[in-house]
Amino acid sequence: MKNVGSRFLEFVLFLLVLSFISFAFIKLAPGDPVMGMLKADEVVVTEEQVDKLREELGFDKPIYLQYINWMLAFFQFDLGYSYMTKQPVIEELFSRLPSTLTLTATSLVVMIVVAFPLGSLAAIYRNSWIDHVSRLFALLGASIPSFWLGLLLIHLVAVQLDLLPSMGMGTWKHLLLPSVTLGLAMAAVYVRILRSSLLDSFGQDFIRAAKARGLSRKRVFFHHAFRHSLLPVLTIFGVSLGSLLGGTVIIEVLFAYPGIGKLVVDAILKRDYPIIQGYIFIMGILVTVINLGVDASYHLVHPELKRGKRR
Repeated sequence: MKNVGSRFLEFVLFLLVLSFISFAFIKLAPGDPVMGMLKADEVVVTEEQVDKLREELGFDKPIYLQYINWMLAFFQFDLGYSYMTKQPVIEELFSRLPSTLTLTATSLVVMIVVAFPLGSLAAIYRNSWIDHVSRLFALLGASIPSFWLGLLLIHLVAVQLDLLPSMGMGTWKHLLLPSVTLGLAMAAVYVRILRSSLLDSFGQDFIRAAKARGLSRKRVFFHHAFRHSLLPVLTIFGVSLGSLLGGTVIIEVLFAYPGIGKLVVDAILKRDYPIIQGYIFIMGILVTVINLGVDASYHLVHPELKRGKRR
């Protein structure tokens, strides 16, 4: 119970710090959202119109009062209204969030399908041709930026071969190219981590003891070595999943995928600050919850960690 309380306190403090930093950076950003809303570059507006809109948005108040009002509204689940669409920010974000989460989930499927078999086989058949292939794959994956890989896939698969659509969202085919782009970039990291972790597990005393008891190779691998090797994988997973959620921004823009990442890029170009603040805050909450879930999963993979704490 004490651990839960401390975790909750850390979560609240994190949200306060995140909200302050996001609010401060938005206020320090160049550009004037009021002039953007009035389209001052296209239509001549009066100073009176500008001052009236500033007052309506609360920009005439001191910064600290703007921050306090924004935080009070947040605790009432009110992130304000988009400057451009006039729609509630929370509706704008949550209407796009399912698309981004779908892309994230399918990318994880691609990563698991590629990384876990390849990393496992590379460790089992160390120094064989499949091990060399896995290391080459990891090296290329770490060297090639995801946006360049996306452009390459668009050119080869969508343009040259005309097999899959290169932009938009509609059917499962629209998910394939962006999912493969993100999934392969992640898989390169996990192949290397899983291979290294499995090789370390193979050298442990409990593996030799399991073999001495006459257990089958399959049981030794899945029930002992693979389970033991998942701890460092889970540690990296919490970090990389947050990076994946952030990394969808580039891929969504590249593939014109209507997710939350593309929404926030459009908001940055239009200086739609409520959308940007809401995005930072919601992503911060999601990443924190994911990390808490990963911490809790340690005890499922290694129950002895919990028993060790009790002792």
